[in-house]
Amino acid sequence: MLKNLDLFISVSNSTAHLSAALGVPTWIIKPKTHAVFHYWNQPHNTTPWYPSIRLFSYKDKWSTTISEIKTAIKNKSDIGLTAVLKSYQNKFTGLIRIHSSLKNSKSYTS
Repeated sequence: MLKNLDLFISVSNSTAHLSAALGVPTWIIKPKTHAVFHYWNQPHNTTPWYPSIRLFSYKDKWSTTISEIKTAIKNKSDIGLTAVLKSYQNKFTGLIRIHSSLKNSKSYTS
């Protein structure tokens, strides 16, 4: 599923490591105390272990960090944020339809 993503944004966790290891563009929100994690304690917003990662550091408050990520998303998209969000909405709607059809089938067990 990760390989189908255009971009994976996450906090530091095992899924983020897997995404980056698969080469998926991955944006990591570093923990406030990132100094204890040698792999995130880098002078730039990249890491030598995963070339597909971009690191975002905690600023003075979380809303500042999230605003930086929102700006980066807008700048990354050549077709505009609205088109990107619509694309994800269509993919999500398709997944909901698949889930609903599986749930309504007689072979579905909970």
